[in-house]
Amino acid sequence: MDKQIHRDELRLRVLVTDDCNRGCPYCLNDFQAKPDSSFQAKYIDPLVVYQAVESYVQFCEEKGLFPTISISGGEPGMHPRIKQIVDFSRTTHGCLQLNTNGLALKVLPKEQLKKIDSLRVHVHRYSEATMYTLREYRGQAVFVFQDIHYREVSHRLALVRQIGLYTSHGVPVKVFSDFNGSEDHYRAYESFVKEIQESQESHSDCNAEIIGRFTGVQENRGPGCDSCDKNCVTLKALWVHPDGRCTACARGGTRHPLTQAYLPSEWDTVLRHAYEFHKVG
Repeated sequence: MDKQIHRDELRLRVLVTDDCNRGCPYCLNDFQAKPDSSFQAKYIDPLVVYQAVESYVQFCEEKGLFPTISISGGEPGMHPRIKQIVDFSRTTHGCLQLNTNGLALKVLPKEQLKKIDSLRVHVHRYSEATMYTLREYRGQAVFVFQDIHYREVSHRLALVRQIGLYTSHGVPVKVFSDFNGSEDHYRAYESFVKEIQESQESHSDCNAEIIGRFTGVQENRGPGCDSCDKNCVTLKALWVHPDGRCTACARGGTRHPLTQAYLPSEWDTVLRHAYEFHKVG
């Protein structure tokens, strides 16, 4: 159980839109409001992404940090200018990640997808079409996130079979679990991951890595998280929201208000705030 994950890093996580073509109950961005009858989707200005990435990379060079830029949503593939955003997010030094439910793989051209370092596709059931698409990009450390109901036997056995269908074709799988689970939850999860690994050992054609992640309540909190009652993963990042506002915490709140940045000096200010917010020790 890794309670120090992300301890000494600062990522740039750009939520390009709050629009999505699905309503998955296990959504990675569960802090975002779900669409209702009054919902009006927001789409980030690509120029804001360009400014954020340029300032972030410069800040990382100053602090000796490895730049990790994450394009997320909502579903990034819903943004009408996602191609331009991906172009603006590329750096010569660092890692560019794209979180998608698979739609972005259909929207973005192959030559552009090949330039993304890590494609993270979130699925909850096996799809032959998705599997064959992922095979084209498996050299980019593609992870398939699964919605896991492993404490129920029927769900667990079905999920083991589904994971096997991906790994037998060389697609890496990352099993994602509840961050706030109990010790009993962790032991069940640990047993589940072992069950997956043992089931794959019988397949000689299985050449993909299975990664499990269960972090529990974090111990890596910076001063900005003091007295916070949200037991989250504490991903250390500057979050840029679809309306262009920034915060050091995705969930917001009075201790870390959303602020707007327009000029390079203002981007430097919000980056330094996020850095000090999350810095341990």
